[in-house]
Amino acid sequence: MTDDQPTQEPGAGEPAAVPPAAPPPVEGSGWVQPAPAAAPPPVEGSGWVQPAAPPAAGPAWGQPPAAPPAAGPAWGQPPAGPPAAPAPTGWAQPPAPTPGWVQPALNQKGSVTILARLAGVVLVLLGLFWGAAGVILIIGGSAFRSIFDQLGGPLSTDTNSVDAAGNIVGGVFVGIGIVILILAIVEVLGGIGTIIGKTWGRIIGILYSLVFGSFLLLGVSGASRASDVTDTSGAGGGLIFLLVMFLLYLYALVVLIVRWRGRAHA
Repeated sequence: MTDDQPTQEPGAGEPAAVPPAAPPPVEGSGWVQPAPAAAPPPVEGSGWVQPAAPPAAGPAWGQPPAAPPAAGPAWGQPPAGPPAAPAPTGWAQPPAPTPGWVQPALNQKGSVTILARLAGVVLVLLGLFWGAAGVILIIGGSAFRSIFDQLGGPLSTDTNSVDAAGNIVGGVFVGIGIVILILAIVEVLGGIGTIIGKTWGRIIGILYSLVFGSFLLLGVSGASRASDVTDTSGAGGGLIFLLVMFLLYLYALVVLIVRWRGRAHA
């Protein structure tokens, strides 16, 4: 070591000792030095004051703001619709009919007239009469044949010819009675159809009235000539009977052709 080298003080170059931190105050140990108070805010007009540092750009850390509510109605019960209009009370004017041409109904038919139904009753009664006549002819023809079979021996020696004549005459009466009975049954059915308003009943009634009326007209003519010649009560009674029958058929014929149905209601 030379004399020019400065003398170092003991302890030079060593790190300075750091005073130990004061232990935290223990509750109940006595007086504790309070923490230094914050500097008071500067008073306006007291001199230059260092301005506060401006806040950092951008939002400070913290809870983000709530998102704005979504557009449109919030979830929940849908809004009620507008209230229904009250029902009109009192008299209201009916809607006006639609203008324009309307095709009328073509199938409208009126009801069967009372006169036509009476014509059906007449046909039923006449059919029953002719049916009874046919039954009488059938029974009479059978009885006539039986009588000839029983009386053929005493009346004539030729038994075979008498039996044959009885069978022929009786068979004719029976055949005519069967035909009349069948026609009468059809006439009764036609009268029933006319009463209930069936077209087929009307057709049967017109045909029967035309045919039987024509035969009765011939019978009336013959009976009138016979009554003029003989001038007896029997001929007069037969003429009246045939005339009544003819008039009944004439009534049925005219009514079923002219007054079958009434006018159709609109």
